[in-house]
Amino acid sequence: MKSQKDKQTTVYYENYPLSIVILENLTALTLYILGTIILSGFSMIIGAGYFIFCLISVAIIWFLVCPFCYYYGKVCPCGYGKFAPFLVKEGDKKKFKKQFKYLVIFSSFSFGLPVIGGLFLLIKNYTLLLLIELFIFTIMAFVVIPLQAKKISCKHCKQGSECPWG
Repeated sequence: MKSQKDKQTTVYYENYPLSIVILENLTALTLYILGTIILSGFSMIIGAGYFIFCLISVAIIWFLVCPFCYYYGKVCPCGYGKFAPFLVKEGDKKKFKKQFKYLVIFSSFSFGLPVIGGLFLLIKNYTLLLLIELFIFTIMAFVVIPLQAKKISCKHCKQGSECPWG
């Protein structure tokens, strides 16, 4: 929870700067590619399936979360708010918290599958390269992305107090 002083000194974006949108998307894309590399240890089809799952997850978020967000039609940290109006009509903003569960569900799979799969692969056939990939993925998913959200994205969000992520 933000202190009163933080709330007074924080700048809230009506539209996020392009630099934040690029950072958010590069971080996510890097995570998806690394997860794909890890899961390709099972087979190229499983690796490709994971990457396709991640892309479909993003599209589903456009339909199930973005219409209910304050940034629908605006530039949010991911830039999705600008795409959503081309795909789906605006929803009731009061339903945002309820709809947000879909982002949590898909993020859990996007973050969890490479970790679980990577651990299985490490046990089955340990390699130092896989250990390094899994370590980097885990740090990105569970340290870098949450810190990036807290310090950059969520910090400047006008919907932060209503958002389960923030």
